Amino acid sequence: MLNYGEPTISKLQINKVLSILKKKSITQGKEVEKFEKSLSKKFKCKYCLVVSSGTAALHLAGKSLGWKKKDIVVCTPITFVASCNSIIYNKAKPYFIDISLKNNNLDIDKLGECLKDFNRKKKELKLL
Repeated sequence: MLNYGEPTISKLQINKVLSILKKKSITQGKEVEKFEKSLSKKFKCKYCLVVSSGTAALHLAGKSLGWKKKDIVVCTPITFVASCNSIIYNKAKPYFIDISLKNNNLDIDKLGECLKDFNRKKKELKLL
């Protein structure tokens, strides 16, 4: 197991979560609205929307980026399935580029080669 960090959760945070979990609705309502407003203020943005999962967030990100049928979206195969599914949910096609063994992120050299190849073929790539 790769230990990447230890969470720091205060007693106040635990109590707040417990109080919300005891309510009739935990996915909508005043607490969610307050949370969205708080995030919006923190990030100094006009709009903020929280969703039920990372999968839902990626799906909406693809929608907001305008992915559509016949679009080709770059993604690494070394990821949680939601990354690829968000592309498919938006009717686009995933195009896999492997990771770099140096840093375990998408290999930018392979991405560069791919972009050149697609440019020669006059095809457009989108990025996740």
